[in-house]
Amino acid sequence: MKLIAYLLIACLVELAAFSGSLAQGEQKIKVVDFNGRQVEVSANISSIVSLDPDATRILVALGAGDYIVGAEATAKSCPIINKVFPKVKTLPDVGSISQSTLSLEKLANLKPDVVFLRGLYQDTAEKIQGELGIPCVCTYGSVKSANDYIKTISVIGKTVKRENRAGEISSIIQNKLADINATVSSIPDNQRVRTLYIGPPFTKDPLR
Repeated sequence: MKLIAYLLIACLVELAAFSGSLAQGEQKIKVVDFNGRQVEVSANISSIVSLDPDATRILVALGAGDYIVGAEATAKSCPIINKVFPKVKTLPDVGSISQSTLSLEKLANLKPDVVFLRGLYQDTAEKIQGELGIPCVCTYGSVKSANDYIKTISVIGKTVKRENRAGEISSIIQNKLADINATVSSIPDNQRVRTLYIGPPFTKDPLR
């Protein structure tokens, strides 16, 4: 009789452990990234590697900066990020995709729940997922309008479960743009100031 009771208890313990691991394994959500890829990520992300400086800025603004365990050099040297998020200085540098210095070994050692990188580098995203099994979420490739940036905020917000904060930030941006457009619309075209903005190159070749 004692043997039967022991076996029943053992079975119940095994069943509970299996059910717990199964439930834990099911804690996933699907995110559609900027490039339209469906990516399955943990529902409770606690570690992130950001290979996109704008993604790093957005994560900090969303209140998810403490989840970042690795970043690329551009974000680490950004004076704005350094001021509002000093921790970025001490984060491991995993290299840069655009400068061909990304280290998959360093990335693998950090064991992040998710990697954020620009949509320009979807091939790299697929490589990381395929070889390391780490989910990769693509942000915008290039910003053609404010909506591209707002969409990226939404994608990152959903990934790290900060949808409400993402909505607040998007509303602030949209309201500011509306104010600017309202002001500019009253200025004749021939009186408007013309500006040229040249961003940094995304590769070692500045002419590419």
